Amino acid sequence: MTVTEIHSTLQFNQLVLQESKLVVVDYFATWCPPCKASKPFFHKLSTSDAYRNDVVFCSVDVDEANEVAAQQGITAMPTFKVYQDGKVLATIVGADLYQVESLLMSKLGTSSRVLTDEDHKQMRGSPLKNVIILLALFGILWFGVRWIFGLFK
Repeated sequence: MTVTEIHSTLQFNQLVLQESKLVVVDYFATWCPPCKASKPFFHKLSTSDAYRNDVVFCSVDVDEANEVAAQQGITAMPTFKVYQDGKVLATIVGADLYQVESLLMSKLGTSSRVLTDEDHKQMRGSPLKNVIILLALFGILWFGVRWIFGLFK
């Protein structure tokens, strides 16, 4: 099964709240780097034989379907919610599909993982790379503020 994109509250109600199977919804934003990093792994889960018949995978672009995101209380991206029979079973904030898969394994009584340890490392990203990005952003912000307020002489 592939990932079904949800564009409206009506579609959300039909695909998620009225479904008896487990439903995993990825709430994402197109501008969000962790969302981009987790997307291929979400698709990997959705197309695996392990979950194909038992789990429905959906995604909601929070900027496009902001009513759905607001209705579901989404405040950070990515957020993954697992539903069954219209009820939220779990909310996972952040690009932790390993935790999403652990929950699916528990609910379905399976023991073999689709996502590998290498997948998990790729989702988290390199710690050094993350530190470098944060330092670069801090530097840009610092010099930008100084320039705006005329602190350079």
